[in-house]
Amino acid sequence: MFTNRQWRSLILLFVPGLSAIITALMQAGLGCLALRGGMNRRSALLARMRGLSDRMTMSLAYDQTPEAKGRVPLAIFFNCLALVIVTAFMVESLALGHIYHGAFLLTMIVLVILNYLLFRITHRALLYYDLTILTMAINSLYLLATGGVENTGALWIYLYPLLALYLQGIRKGALSLLGLIVGSFVVFFAPARTLVTANYSPAFISRFVASMTSVTILSFVYEYSTQRTYRRLIAATAMLERLAKTDELTGLASRRAVLEHLELELQRFVRYRETFAVILCDIDHFKQFNDTHGHDCGDLVLQAVSEILLESGRKVDIAGRWGGEEFLLVLPATELEGAVEVAERLRKAVEAFRIDYDGSLLSITLSCGVAVWREGDGDHDALIKRADICLYQAKEEGRNRVVGR
Repeated sequence: MFTNRQWRSLILLFVPGLSAIITALMQAGLGCLALRGGMNRRSALLARMRGLSDRMTMSLAYDQTPEAKGRVPLAIFFNCLALVIVTAFMVESLALGHIYHGAFLLTMIVLVILNYLLFRITHRALLYYDLTILTMAINSLYLLATGGVENTGALWIYLYPLLALYLQGIRKGALSLLGLIVGSFVVFFAPARTLVTANYSPAFISRFVASMTSVTILSFVYEYSTQRTYRRLIAATAMLERLAKTDELTGLASRRAVLEHLELELQRFVRYRETFAVILCDIDHFKQFNDTHGHDCGDLVLQAVSEILLESGRKVDIAGRWGGEEFLLVLPATELEGAVEVAERLRKAVEAFRIDYDGSLLSITLSCGVAVWREGDGDHDALIKRADICLYQAKEEGRNRVVGR
């Protein structure tokens, strides 16, 4: 009914699917054996399942990172290019009467399309990359086993190391490359030639292995250096952002960071009608510290007050250096009474603190103005202005006090 060559082509066409079915059955069988093995094996299986669940959760989270999403355009471009090339070869094969070869290429086209549709539904970039590389591996081994047109099928495999390391990363890409290398050695040196229709000379095999190894090493070095540069760039960006949002002297949030938090609280109020408050603090007679003891003493006073604000404030509050000796605290979900209570606690903590500078114990006092967001404020500038008015009133009334409105 079929010739030997047709049987070999038919086997090559269905080997990938058959391997997948056998693997799934083996995993199911191992799962059943583990469940029959008693409580210890069941516990071990549950622990493995929990670990797998944790890894899947981390994978899903990584799918949403810019690093993972940044490779999607190239993956889509490669798949579209592969669709065009494979479709042209499929049409040519069917026109020449190579039915089984054309059927295999049609299967590859369907897999590429299904992979893309799965990505559009799930938005899982890592799964999209893995299935792309798996499809490419199956196609590469098929071309290597059949030889393609005049034994040129092996030339297409040189794309595999580049894409595997780029899309999957160094670790997973290296595993994919290892699988392809093992499959290639099976094709080249397997004693049974049932599944292999191509004939390669020893010279071709040695040169193919050497050139493929060179391409793989260069791809690995390039991807490693690229990832290292990317990590350094991310670390430098994070450091610059942290410096921009942190006051260098006090370690509190910078003015820019405080304004960003105020904007967030404003948006939260618009959405949830949840009010918030601000406390504007000023160190009393701060100029005297600089004039009498020097600027080093003034810096020490600023650092001491900042530490008290961090330790005595609530964890949900944001404390920042507003400028000079002024500090601004943002209190989410806080009414006027609660904000005044927080400000009074901070004032008392500062008043009770003493700084030992050059053998002298220096006392510090703090004046605070408190304001709560109102419907008619319009923006955070109006809120801060009212807090500043309260602070000025506290100064006028003798300092070391809290005024709120």
